[in-house]
Amino acid sequence: MNAQNFSEAHDLAQYLIGKYAGKARQILEVGCGSGAMLREMAQTLKASGCGIDPFVFESGEESVCFKPLKAQELTLLGRRFDLVYTVHSLHHFEKIPQFLRALEKTLSWSGVFVLVDWKKGAQTGIPERYFSLKEITGLMKDFNFKLLENGEAGDNFYLVATLRQRCLAVATDEQGKEIFPKMFGQAPFFDLYLLEDGRFRFLQKRKNIYQKTMQHEKTLDVYGEVPECQALLARRIGRQGQQRLREKGVHMFFEEGPVNAALEKIAKLTEL
Repeated sequence: MNAQNFSEAHDLAQYLIGKYAGKARQILEVGCGSGAMLREMAQTLKASGCGIDPFVFESGEESVCFKPLKAQELTLLGRRFDLVYTVHSLHHFEKIPQFLRALEKTLSWSGVFVLVDWKKGAQTGIPERYFSLKEITGLMKDFNFKLLENGEAGDNFYLVATLRQRCLAVATDEQGKEIFPKMFGQAPFFDLYLLEDGRFRFLQKRKNIYQKTMQHEKTLDVYGEVPECQALLARRIGRQGQQRLREKGVHMFFEEGPVNAALEKIAKLTEL
């Protein structure tokens, strides 16, 4: 069985989600409509879900929530997702480049984007403009995405993508050679690294302005100093701090000792 065998869009999307994002714990549907598919996917994956659509009423249920937002307004959710998907909605988006820019900031460390839409030339009986796969894959090259799979199936085209570059913040000291041995929020510095093609490269060193402060939800304040990072590397993070970061969709790695050794280990773990 492969993607080309699915002529129905929702079956195709579910197949791709199962193949690439079966372990997703926070999922987002863009253009969720009634929310039927979101509820089904949340139940299947045992995940928490969120759906956005300009015409949906804001509400919250046991495992899903709905927000009246446009596609390009993703970042207003203030969190990252392991899976973002959209089915037969892309051609309705007002500003696709702005959506892709927001999507870059919304995917988690190993987050996956699944797109299924009518392909150019599809006869749907509705006078709408549909895109070709070539148009969309060409547009995505201008953004921070790596294509995992793409093609056509019946009247639909599809693609699966993840982040090409990932950003990691390492709790450390001024030298930056060892992982800071105490709590993440007490580290004097954070060294930012970019991961691409299985290799890390140093980006910049950033001072922790909250090193010596004590306040409620300090972990989130500290993360606010490195918001572009999808993941953190630390020796320790408090239990409540970990929970708050998970709710934000931030991935955490826990290691001790030399930074270089930990980076090598993380690079291997992240390989798809």
